[in-house]
Amino acid sequence: MDKLIFIIGFIIFSIYLGCLVYIISTQNKIQETLEDEDPELNN
Repeated sequence: MDKLIFIIGFIIFSIYLGCLVYIISTQNKIQETLEDEDPELNN
């Protein structure tokens, strides 16, 4: 029973970390494109 709880917790934690990394990388790409298009930063 303890192994089952550990495996389920590990799966949930792995999915959480995967989604976190995906969201951070996606938002980083969006921010880079917005910074490239910002006319105030292109001096």
